[in-house]
Amino acid sequence: MEKVLPKSWLSVPHCQTDTTETEFLPLKTMLGPRYDSQVAEENRFHPSMLSNYLKSLKVKMGLLVDLTNTSRFYDRNDIEKEGIKYIKLQCKGHGECPTTENTETFIRLCERFNERNPPELIGVHCTHGFNRTGFLICAFLVEKMDWSIEAAVATFAQARPPGIYKGDYLKELFRRYGDIEEAPPPPLLPDWCFEDDEDEDEEEDGKKESEPGSSASFGKRRKERLKLVMYMMLIDGTNEVFMIDRDNSVFHVSNLEFPFRKDLRMHLSNTLLDGEMIIDRVNGQAVPRYLIYDIIKFNAQPVGDCDFNIRLQCIEREIINPRHEKMKTGLIDKTQEPFSVRNKPFFDIYASRKQCLEILAWKYFHVMHRGL
Repeated sequence: MEKVLPKSWLSVPHCQTDTTETEFLPLKTMLGPRYDSQVAEENRFHPSMLSNYLKSLKVKMGLLVDLTNTSRFYDRNDIEKEGIKYIKLQCKGHGECPTTENTETFIRLCERFNERNPPELIGVHCTHGFNRTGFLICAFLVEKMDWSIEAAVATFAQARPPGIYKGDYLKELFRRYGDIEEAPPPPLLPDWCFEDDEDEDEEEDGKKESEPGSSASFGKRRKERLKLVMYMMLIDGTNEVFMIDRDNSVFHVSNLEFPFRKDLRMHLSNTLLDGEMIIDRVNGQAVPRYLIYDIIKFNAQPVGDCDFNIRLQCIEREIINPRHEKMKTGLIDKTQEPFSVRNKPFFDIYASRKQCLEILAWKYFHVMHRGL
């Protein structure tokens, strides 16, 4: 039986990029080679890729805590052969916060590891690396590092945006470690981040656990939502990329770089784009892409006032091509980006008659063929 991908897994950033604040590295679950037929090469996240990533940061991970309810995602031996200790600590999810027993076990094993291996990182993952992962890391920071719960939650959100996004998880943390009345509201979510995605693990027989309130029509609506969503994108410096939807909801996008064409070491700022987020199909694999179809400002210049053809040229020359150039040098790692970025191609108006005739001819042939 073919293994089923966790929902929204493709679109979720692999892991935190800054390891300076705490000794933890939150990440989403890795998927072993058995999933390669469903995952485009640019979106894969094998255990070996984690090892290479740690080497690039010149840090060492000594312990990986797996909070999922299954062992199907990857082979633990691939972790252990890299010299990383692996521990499975199953947390249910599905509307249930980590129990007091889960929390005590996590804190105890992390504290013991820190005492014996103080300079080494502790990796923690659930399916997507947000709610269960964030809950337990925040609990440790409060109980053993004397952090306030406010600081712990805010630091985790900054390290792995958008942070803990389930309201009941936030309330439970503040109930245990602060004042439940002061629990912050859930953050604005990226479009790929559905509220029930975080808790979807699958049992060993490959059957999906039921989702509260799920139905065939609900699943269909969610899939339709993924097909095309329009967003503006504000690029305002390094790690300052934001998406704005048509309801004016804003969320931060991490690990997405837009270098300056004249000096690839510099980052674009004061740049506003318009486009659409789609989930494309490539050889049967789902690939999230942001397609840019217009530009309003480029480095504070009002290029939106220019001719449309000039704007399209600006998108390709100033936005797309510099990214490709930096990718060639290896300074942009596509595997760490939440989605790919492309310019949306357009036909010239003079080609519309030819295109329409070709489409109509094909449909006519199809109808006639079915009639025969």
